[in-house]
Amino acid sequence: GMAQELALRTVGGTEAILREQLNRITDPDRKARFAFVAPALSSDATTRDAFFAGLARVESREHEPWVVDALRFLNHPLRRDHAERYVRPSLDLLREIQQTGDIFFPSRWTSAVLGGHNSPAAADIVTAFLSTQKDYPPRLRQIIEQSADQLHRAARRSITGSTRDRRRCPPGSPPSSPPRWPALEPPRARSPTRYAGARRTWTCTSRP
Repeated sequence: GMAQELALRTVGGTEAILREQLNRITDPDRKARFAFVAPALSSDATTRDAFFAGLARVESREHEPWVVDALRFLNHPLRRDHAERYVRPSLDLLREIQQTGDIFFPSRWTSAVLGGHNSPAAADIVTAFLSTQKDYPPRLRQIIEQSADQLHRAARRSITGSTRDRRRCPPGSPPSSPPRWPALEPPRARSPTRYAGARRTWTCTSRP
């Protein structure tokens, strides 16, 4: 909802917005659900950390759809830098999640945690975790690999793009943003249907 979007963007008075929205909800189930996920929306990192730590208790995971919503808020792209600290503990809990939850809960849990991340650091956490799990259940390993697929793709693109930028710009001159795309060259005379491929051109800016 709107209150949740405002909270994620750390608009001034976030806590007051959440309290006001909670007071407006009259349906008991919706009210309980909103109250549960509210700490995951908090602009205070300490509050979010404490909420995440509480998910290690099985009784805190009783309402699994609520937990999945909260994990998505905790690992939202706008908060992914801070949320990288949640990745490894979330994976460490996955065996217990499988033992105590619904059959689909492990995949939903993992997708909610990894879905908001795209950094090489987060990808490295996943890779390191799997490399240390020699007798890990095949189903859980597959769930992690599938959930992390987009993360690894994004991380590789990030590394590749950074390497290309460094090659094109002189030392001390970061690439400007956004890049410019030149127009396609006109068709060659011998091949009227063939166009030369457009290449992305970055301009470099000098450091002051």
